[in-house]
Amino acid sequence: DKNQQSNINVKGLKIDELGVEFIAKVKKGGNTSSIEKDLTQIEIAELEKASDNLKLSFWINIYNAWFLTLRKREGLAKPEIYTKKTLAVSSLFLSLDDIEHGILRKHKFKYALGFITNPLASLNIKRLAVKKLNCLIHFALHCGAMSGPPITVYHSKTINKQLESSTLNFLELETTIDKSNKRVFVSTLFKWYLADFGSYKGIRSLLSQFL
Repeated sequence: DKNQQSNINVKGLKIDELGVEFIAKVKKGGNTSSIEKDLTQIEIAELEKASDNLKLSFWINIYNAWFLTLRKREGLAKPEIYTKKTLAVSSLFLSLDDIEHGILRKHKFKYALGFITNPLASLNIKRLAVKKLNCLIHFALHCGAMSGPPITVYHSKTINKQLESSTLNFLELETTIDKSNKRVFVSTLFKWYLADFGSYKGIRSLLSQFL
């Protein structure tokens, strides 16, 4: 099967399992040097042909693991923590912005509310990007804010249900419903990525679906 073929072994460890082991070990405070070395052995072509579910679970786990690594081990803070190209995957050096906006958001420009595709995105980023943007990634990527989502270990086989669970948890915590005035107050995250959510109509639909 196509999905099985894309989940290629890296020194006996499947791509999905590599991302899972990375975030799990980081959460426990373990040494990740061997995993970081394994990441450099992945072929770009294998990541390119992976299914979107596999790309989502792998890159979300990698993003969250590397965010914690940069903050705790390297002591990086905003904005450098997002822009510095310090993560070696295959023959590439990637930043957290490359993973979030380039790969997971399908090379969207960072500061355009999701309406503009980044014309400067590299060919490799375009090769690695998901085929279809899933707006629920915004409830899975950890940014260090107190209101940010808890760090979860994501798996390709259950990624959709896990993203739905993360979305529900976030919305229940960050949404205020004023029934008397028929108004709903949501996180500013929706404004930052307005087009990702399908603009205001899409936001209303998502709130209706989950709340």
